Amino acid sequence: MELELIESNPMRDLALKYKKKKFELDPLTEPESQLLLEQAQTFMNGEYYPSVLCALRTGMRIGEIQALKWDDIDFDNRQIEVKQSYQKGRMTGTKSHKHRRVYMTLHLTETSKTHRTAQKRDALKTGKPVSEFVFSGVRDELINRSSFQNALNRCTERAGLRRVRTHSLRHSYATIRLMKGHNVGDVSYQLGHSSIKITYDVYAHWMPGQFKSEVDELDTLHPVAPHTHPQTTPQQYS
Repeated sequence: MELELIESNPMRDLALKYKKKKFELDPLTEPESQLLLEQAQTFMNGEYYPSVLCALRTGMRIGEIQALKWDDIDFDNRQIEVKQSYQKGRMTGTKSHKHRRVYMTLHLTETSKTHRTAQKRDALKTGKPVSEFVFSGVRDELINRSSFQNALNRCTERAGLRRVRTHSLRHSYATIRLMKGHNVGDVSYQLGHSSIKITYDVYAHWMPGQFKSEVDELDTLHPVAPHTHPQTTPQQYS
């Protein structure tokens, strides 16, 4: 048009139509998560149990679990400071580009302490220095994603469960907490979402009827007798 070769822009009113890919979650229920953990305790002598437990009890992304260092854990206050992630062979910041503190359950705390002791013992046997990373791999300094997914597949199979992706452990953490009625804002923060809106958009339908009891409380403030229609008699219309 600027060169005056055409009189109008044929692309001006063009509208591209496409189907938005439907995103469906496939989280494990609380009983299913327990079955998975039971199998993880025995698979390969429990080598992957601490990392699977960490995923299910913190909702951390797999890259954040890979990048987790012992210095990031405050055992006294039972907190993990999530500062970085491992993506495509290199260390990066978190997805939200912010640090966050994630709470550890008592069991995760004790399991992590036991895991640290075992890691030190293995280092003494091999003569190698203790890894700064919490979940170091058999051959690599970091736990391998493919190996983790393979272990997850084996454990779900042994537990009689369907196969789930590594990221499904994060969704399992979120849905289990939300279905228990936990504070949505806290769950959102623990997951590292940049806004609570993302949490609602992804997990809203996993909170069925959670506000019904709160709405019912409105009636308890000023109870009103049920409304009844007046009885009519033939004389009223005579």
